Amino acid sequence: MNKKKSLIIGVIALVVLTAGVGLYFSTTSTTGLSLAQQQGQPARVAELKGLVKSIEGNQIIILNEISTEPELTDAEKAAKKAERSKLSIEERQALKAEESSVLPKEEVSITIPVGTTIKTTTGDSTGSLVDGDLTEIKEGTYISIWVNNYSLTDQTIEFLKIKGSI
Repeated sequence: MNKKKSLIIGVIALVVLTAGVGLYFSTTSTTGLSLAQQQGQPARVAELKGLVKSIEGNQIIILNEISTEPELTDAEKAAKKAERSKLSIEERQALKAEESSVLPKEEVSITIPVGTTIKTTTGDSTGSLVDGDLTEIKEGTYISIWVNNYSLTDQTIEFLKIKGSI
């Protein structure tokens, strides 16, 4: 009788362990994504990013930053994020302004269609986004825009992130 109980308990423990491991891996499979990406932000680098020079209705002129630097690896991004998370909001904004000031820029005019997903950063170091609105974009606001088929004539704006003023 004790052998039967031990066998049943062993089988139950194995089933629970297997289910737990399976659940763990199924829920952590998205951890390779940033919180913003889990909230809909594309995984690639934004095609347009910079300060808004002007906005009239849904027509935006952005001072697009032209970066010649290669995209950071996931490990480099994580290290940079960890380092910046130690800074205050003001320190992060100052650092971003300093980095932005040395990049060459070009004026780009783009129309934001109705229905475009717009998110706003929360300002903390978590990378969390909240729903945003076109009315939050003002002159001097730093934004990132993901554009499908950016080099082609049939461009569509996929996602817009408002990062705030710098």
